Amino acid sequence: MLTGDLADAYGGWEEMLHGQDPTAELFHRASVEWYCTAPWNERLVDLYRRYFAALAKGRGPVLIHCAVGKDRTGLLAAFTHHLAGVHEDEVMADYLMTNALNHQESRIPAVTARIERLSGRRPSEAAVRAAMTVQPDYLRAALDAIEARHGSVPAYLDEVLGVDGARRSDFEAHFLG
Repeated sequence: MLTGDLADAYGGWEEMLHGQDPTAELFHRASVEWYCTAPWNERLVDLYRRYFAALAKGRGPVLIHCAVGKDRTGLLAAFTHHLAGVHEDEVMADYLMTNALNHQESRIPAVTARIERLSGRRPSEAAVRAAMTVQPDYLRAALDAIEARHGSVPAYLDEVLGVDGARRSDFEAHFLG
């Protein structure tokens, strides 16, 4: 449930929460920090490279599925939208739809219990919601970090994920043609 994504950035939720109050501010800060480095996370780069290689060979609809569907999946969907030429405002709107579609209400008790078990402190509902949701500044942090290091998302896709001219052409022929 609370595995992967932010947990990877801190060696696990246990490490992030150790000696910390599980506040909304902590989860927000941790999320922004994670998004600033996630595009170069070795495991994610491998996953994303394999995805784009398969996508270039694809011949039909694509479904990206994740247990929580907000961080790794949110970035992957944003990169896919960039490749498809979707305007950045629409990329952000799609990313934020995660908050409406991730069944927060039904998961609040389990996430609360997990955070309390890991931190030894009962989190507020605001903290639990912060752990479960996405914010515009999360995706913006990743995109800004990519632009600072590579100049643009397309350059990042090429240089890091191997989405070169040939892969772009394959993608366009299969999905946009």
